[in-house]
Amino acid sequence: MKKTLVSAIGALTLMLTVSAIAAASDMDLEKVLPADGRFRLVDDDSRSLLDRMTSLCIDNGGEAAYIIPRRQGRLTRLTEASLEEARLNAEGPDDYWIMSCDGGAKFLVEKESRAMNNGAEVASFHSNRGLLGVDYIKDGGAAAGAESAVDPAMTDEFLMEMAREVNAMGLDFVRARGGRRYLGERTGEKGLFCEGVVIKELEGAGVAKVHDFKVCDSRVVKTGEKSGSTALVARN
Repeated sequence: MKKTLVSAIGALTLMLTVSAIAAASDMDLEKVLPADGRFRLVDDDSRSLLDRMTSLCIDNGGEAAYIIPRRQGRLTRLTEASLEEARLNAEGPDDYWIMSCDGGAKFLVEKESRAMNNGAEVASFHSNRGLLGVDYIKDGGAAAGAESAVDPAMTDEFLMEMAREVNAMGLDFVRARGGRRYLGERTGEKGLFCEGVVIKELEGAGVAKVHDFKVCDSRVVKTGEKSGSTALVARN
């Protein structure tokens, strides 16, 4: 009788333990972060994505920061903002924003503007990445210290790597660096083994500069650079 009772208690304990593990697993699954890379929003819009990623950050012991485009005189600069400002920006037609989570969790989310994606909701996720390399105005004042330093050689390397990724993925996408946004596009000009790619350096609603590349397998060659127009960005 005693042995039977011990066995029953052991079985009950095992069942409770398994149930607790399953419940904990379900809770963790609800908080799984997106995979690294670019993705199209399916169940979210811009604001709900911002709210969801903020909750994931805070629930995992992180501290969130928000960067949005803000008009300053004739220029539009990436500027640190409050959550309330970021949420309002996410509802606008030019809903570009960056959210960084640092602390217990570390990741960066970049939401691309619908205007740059023919109305589509597109974002990218980067694990273990913060605001280093993002040039923005901090607290409405001076540009952020270490983040604002832009090495021209690093910019060229950034452009070449972006051209390589545009060709490999076969997709157009926008990235931010040095206080500017860059739109990468394939031109459709194919050589024997090469593909034409342009990187448009954006300023406000216009194109400040256009960088031309040829991507041949893993090799990238810059073939030209010219000033852009101040008209609205036109997609090829």
